Amino acid sequence: MAIELSLCMIVKNEGKNLCNCLDSVKGVFDEINIVDTGSIDNTVELAKRYTDRVFYYEWEDDFAGARNFSFSKATKEYIMWLDADDIVTQENVKKLLKLKKGLSRDIQYVMMYYYYNIDENGNSLLTQKRERILKRSAGFSWVSPVHEYVDVSGKGLSADIFISHNHRELSKRSMERNFRILEKLIKLGNRDKRIIKYYAQSFSDEKDLDKNLKYINLFIEMNKEDSIVDPSIYLKAYEIYATKKDYENAFKVLKESEGLLGNTSEYQCILGCYYWDVKKDKEKSLECFYRALGCTGETLIVRDEGYYYFKPNFFLGRVYLSNKGYQPAYEFFKKAYSFRQYDELNEIVKKIERYIGLSKKL
Repeated sequence: MAIELSLCMIVKNEGKNLCNCLDSVKGVFDEINIVDTGSIDNTVELAKRYTDRVFYYEWEDDFAGARNFSFSKATKEYIMWLDADDIVTQENVKKLLKLKKGLSRDIQYVMMYYYYNIDENGNSLLTQKRERILKRSAGFSWVSPVHEYVDVSGKGLSADIFISHNHRELSKRSMERNFRILEKLIKLGNRDKRIIKYYAQSFSDEKDLDKNLKYINLFIEMNKEDSIVDPSIYLKAYEIYATKKDYENAFKVLKESEGLLGNTSEYQCILGCYYWDVKKDKEKSLECFYRALGCTGETLIVRDEGYYYFKPNFFLGRVYLSNKGYQPAYEFFKKAYSFRQYDELNEIVKKIERYIGLSKKL
């Protein structure tokens, strides 16, 4: 017998996105609960076209609080959450319906893939596994006022289902809101390492580089024992040191994180760029980029997809081109272009193609 599934959402000013989300999952859920946190557009009106279970929550800079309130409204056996700018493709809807029919009731939670930051060609730039379906009787709660998550336990299942977070990047207003929440938590003495990480990553202005590094290094120190990692914070540290032209500490970050990140393409590509840009060592850079092609990123919390498809091929093409290795450069650039159709890269491919053709005739 199929499980019954409640959808729980929190929304605010999502008039442009909500219908696309709910239309994409039509027929999947046995109940839809939508919690509005203060919309001033037509979000509530649109929500009521899909469900009479629309609720109101006074926003208090606490995403976990809002999501826990939405979960409290669920009445079905299992709960699934979505954001208003999420989309589920028809292929993944079919997989979701199949999961509903066959899910064993001793499963406490289901993990699914989350695609973030869709580019202009429809490619996902980041992939993350997230807790997506939770058994209501397990009593799971959301944690953290920002970048919230559920600390799941018990018997879980990893499903080959993908949810697409259908936006390219956070709006400036959203970034400012998240930073405000994070800064408030830091000032209150919060030392949760997730909060430290996101706070460290939230600095983008170069004048904040030293403060950025302070919290990055604090996170790295707190994270030394973890085996499942997000490489972005380590690579951000490398990037800052490189920006400051402090290549000694930049390389030190790479060496100290090799045990955690050495089997990731992100790490191998950045190490390859270090040998290419800083040390001018083409042979070592080639070794790194070839190793990157063989990495899968299985141990990562968040995987930057560009490093697993586009970047190793692009970097290999660049090195071979510098050595006048036109045939391998052409093959690698062409492979890179198959993942990301950039006009500039297409021009490079065409130029090499013409040169190779001319050389063969000669």
